[in-house]
Amino acid sequence: MREPIARTETAGLPLNVLVVEDEALIAMELRARLSRLGHRVVGVADTGRDAIELARIEKPHLVLMDIHLKGDMSGIEAASAINEDGEVPIIYLTAHSDASTVSRAKQTAPFGYLLKPLDERELLIAIEVATQRSRLEQRLRDGERRYAATLSSIGDGVVATDVDGMVTFLNPVAEELTGWTLAEASGVPVEQVLTFIDDVANTVLENPLQRALREGETRYLKGETSLMTRNRQLIPIDDSSAPIRDDDGHIVGAVLAFRDARQRRLSENALRIATDQLNRSQRLESLGRLAGGIAHDFNNLLTIINGYSQLLLTEHPLDATQRELVDAILDAGDRAAKLTQQLLAFGKGQLIRAERIRLNDVMSQTHNLLRRIIGEDIRIDLVLSEKVNEIFADPTQVEQVVMNLATNARDAMPLGGILRLESRLTRITGAAARLSPGLKPGTYAQLIVSDTGIGFSEEVQRNIFEPFFTTKSSGKGTGLGLAMVYGIVKQAQGYISVSSKVGKGTRFDVLFPALKSSGEETFASPVESPVIEEGPVTGRTVLIVEDEPAIRAYTAAVLKREGYTVLEACDGMDGLSVAEGYDGEIDLLLTDVVMPNLGGRELAEKLQTKRPVLKTLFLSGYTNDKEAREGFHKGQLAFLSKPFKRNDLLQKINELFSTVH
Repeated sequence: MREPIARTETAGLPLNVLVVEDEALIAMELRARLSRLGHRVVGVADTGRDAIELARIEKPHLVLMDIHLKGDMSGIEAASAINEDGEVPIIYLTAHSDASTVSRAKQTAPFGYLLKPLDERELLIAIEVATQRSRLEQRLRDGERRYAATLSSIGDGVVATDVDGMVTFLNPVAEELTGWTLAEASGVPVEQVLTFIDDVANTVLENPLQRALREGETRYLKGETSLMTRNRQLIPIDDSSAPIRDDDGHIVGAVLAFRDARQRRLSENALRIATDQLNRSQRLESLGRLAGGIAHDFNNLLTIINGYSQLLLTEHPLDATQRELVDAILDAGDRAAKLTQQLLAFGKGQLIRAERIRLNDVMSQTHNLLRRIIGEDIRIDLVLSEKVNEIFADPTQVEQVVMNLATNARDAMPLGGILRLESRLTRITGAAARLSPGLKPGTYAQLIVSDTGIGFSEEVQRNIFEPFFTTKSSGKGTGLGLAMVYGIVKQAQGYISVSSKVGKGTRFDVLFPALKSSGEETFASPVESPVIEEGPVTGRTVLIVEDEPAIRAYTAAVLKREGYTVLEACDGMDGLSVAEGYDGEIDLLLTDVVMPNLGGRELAEKLQTKRPVLKTLFLSGYTNDKEAREGFHKGQLAFLSKPFKRNDLLQKINELFSTVH
């Protein structure tokens, strides 16, 4: 393609001119005049087809074209063909200026007309005007190409219209997102190319380009908006539209820039879910600490209520009515103790004995039990993966998890359905863990409990693990079952999640950290029950350290009745003082874990430096002492859970003083 004349800064520079004229004398005259004006004639043609060929070969800067030529092609047709390959300035030569001829010539956008016979001054002026106009139009085309190249290179979709709302431009991103090509969309009303849908109301929105044309202001679509593509798919987008104005401020069109918002919405949704989960986790942690503190105080009170009730029944003569009353007190105390155990489980404050177990074994055993308590109208499917590794947990508590989730599923299927218990081995990546606060990357034994029941709403899902939250009618549930499940799973370093839709059923996913199959991780093995060798307690001395006076008095009364020598202290510091002031042997330290001034574990460590054979039995229903909890968890420390009764205490002490054969 020729170098455009627009690159020449001075109109007077020599031009390469193609003359197309079928009158030989006129052609010779033109050659001579052009030569005198300093221009070079690169060819003379007397037919349209010769003109096209010469223009292709010589690439002239200017064409002087006779309208009426020899042969089957007019000058106007030849001009149209020449300009298919580029914008070449063409000046028509004609002896006819009738309206019909001029009208046809205008369709090729000529750069001027010269009437025969030609005047040299008019020829000079026509060439200079055509040259200047060509330069200006070439600059405009260059600017438009740069503009189009810029818009084509950006990552947003761009659509432009004229003042009537007809599409004039689509960049490649817009073509890809809309499904329209620029060639297909050009001249088409913009509302046919771009259709916007309100995601919330599911209605068609007014086209923002039309608003920009009408109101003359920049406009934005509302947040939840999608673009309907040509094949009627919906793509979430962000956009802005603005009018295009000329130098006089008149609106000559409008432009819309929009971008694919799918990734942003996915990221925002993931962030929202993660934030909700984090807030829920923090709320549950706070509730757990509150529940643990309440349970601790309740356990102290229940130790007194249940303990003294048992003493009344076993050591005092009561008539039938009195015994019935005390039995009622003891029964209520036992039921209250079970509730506090559920609160402790939620607060991860339940003191447990964990061991290496197979999740599949627990599920199989629980499945057999469920067959007897789940109605006949509910089918139970058990699907176990042989790849599932062992876990380190309290088997009784894992059984409680399965039972609670299964019975909740049963209650959600009053008309029957399918209960599915499934195990899997699951690998959690770092990316997946980041979306679920509290979940760590690693390998997990996964327990899935799903049902085909009535399901529940997102609002219920957000509160499902909170203590005392229940969807059941009054008197049908305490709201502690799932709270206990949550606490058990968390205490086992696991993770639990729920997904449900109203009318579509519910699914609980529980993840327990999987142990390595090779046995590289070792844990304390369960201790075999010792053979208790009953011996005299005469001469054995017990130091009781308890900050709750009533529990201390009750414990002392029980032990004194059994023949123990009892020393008492109100807290850890007092316990140190009492021990230092006692000259004889102290056989057993019986201490609460949580006390002011000095806790039970620190007290035991200090006393055992001077009394290395001293045995220690911790009394606790709840502790946030991490090291003590770890010791209880792995069976390294002896403890008795509150609330405890007389026989519980005596049996535990006998175990400590017994020998293993």
